[in-house]
Amino acid sequence: MPNPTGWIYPLGLANKKGDELCCGLGAKKSFTRPDQSFINDKLSTVSTRDEGYLKSYVDKVYSNKKWSWDDIDPNLSSYRRSKLRNKAKSLGLVPDIKVDKATHFANFDDYAVADVKLPEAMFKASDAQQFKYLDDMIGGKVEGHTWHHHQDSGRMQLLPLGLHKIYFHKGGRSTGMWAEGKR
Repeated sequence: MPNPTGWIYPLGLANKKGDELCCGLGAKKSFTRPDQSFINDKLSTVSTRDEGYLKSYVDKVYSNKKWSWDDIDPNLSSYRRSKLRNKAKSLGLVPDIKVDKATHFANFDDYAVADVKLPEAMFKASDAQQFKYLDDMIGGKVEGHTWHHHQDSGRMQLLPLGLHKIYFHKGGRSTGMWAEGKR
């Protein structure tokens, strides 16, 4: 894993509390699984059926690995999945990221461990090419994280994979945006 203290924050955001980098790799807020007693306390208010699903959901989200709802229960309808996602947010089991209702742009700023500008010559490159360039820029791939194409031209944010995955959102890769094209 690269040494985050050696990173340069092009936007001038050091995110410091005193002399220390705040909350891990430079994010304003840490994306860490709540402790088990907090989870158990919150889940004591839901049905036994939902409790099992929510435990599995929280585990998958905070694993920061690729996963699918089929890993939890392939028979869950999209409606039930949505209800469980919203319940996890309302209980405080996962961060409540604001997604603009009109544009569907998500505000991940507080959880971005790096926030960098991609050169215009790379705007239409594949994800693999862009991500390699960005990973090289910061000193290597950061396990459990992915690059988010922000809606602002060229702006890329390194986010925890679990957090990025759970929010339906649009960004720079969306139709009509600066990085529209093949992934």
